[in-house]
Amino acid sequence: MLFFLIYGMSGSGKTTISTEMSRFFLNKRITTSIIPLDFFYKEKYPYSFDEPQAFDWRRLMAVIYKLKLNKEVILHPYNYETKLYDTTRKHIIYPSNILIIEGIYANYCRFLLLENPAVI
Repeated sequence: MLFFLIYGMSGSGKTTISTEMSRFFLNKRITTSIIPLDFFYKEKYPYSFDEPQAFDWRRLMAVIYKLKLNKEVILHPYNYETKLYDTTRKHIIYPSNILIIEGIYANYCRFLLLENPAVI
């Protein structure tokens, strides 16, 4: 599995770039999955969302591990008002050849550095 880490400030085009990259690889018949870091905020985190401590990095590691085992993962979107995951909605991530992780602190995924990700 090849990793791409797309990071930048809010509104900088991370999601657009990730989607375009996914389309590019799909045209080459290479499977791609996108994991938005917005699905990994800590529940009931009392401080700013714009700091690395707001993310549940261990949970992200567990999701990546499952994908490496060729298992799909179900994620629930984060509700910024309640500061909880919305379990009535789901986002399925499928195993793929390329995994794109996008978010304001995607470059903090230090545990992926051993995998030689492309950081954009």
